[in-house]
Amino acid sequence: MPAFLSGALGALLTYAWMSYAASETSSERSHVLERPMLVGANAEHAYYMLPAGVTLYWDGDMPEGFSRYKAYFNVEGQRLVEREQTVPGAITPATLQPIYKEELLDLLKVMKLSAADISSIIAGAQFTDEGRQQVRAVLDASKGTDGR
Repeated sequence: MPAFLSGALGALLTYAWMSYAASETSSERSHVLERPMLVGANAEHAYYMLPAGVTLYWDGDMPEGFSRYKAYFNVEGQRLVEREQTVPGAITPATLQPIYKEELLDLLKVMKLSAADISSIIAGAQFTDEGRQQVRAVLDASKGTDGR
């Protein structure tokens, strides 16, 4: 009988520990992007943006000093081809960063951004008053050439 009790107690403690560990590593915390953000830094000036309004789900804080988030996408109209991971469980995240003045000036040359996107980007803390004025000057100059 004592072996049964110690086994049951061991199972109960294991269950309690695993439940606690699971609750510590999973989170209900999330963040909805208030402004578009660049996906990855790119020296070739090929830009990819995650739009404002996307919900990011917190996955953890890393010892290297950054936080990791998950995003979920519904893929419509095309079945993506899955492949086995070469290293099971390995994660190769992209970097998400705010859009700075230099990137925004480049973006304005290659894509049309909504007035709301531009306003939210330049409202970010990474923009100085001088940077905001430079972006507005580029926008004002482009109104005469392409009708935006």
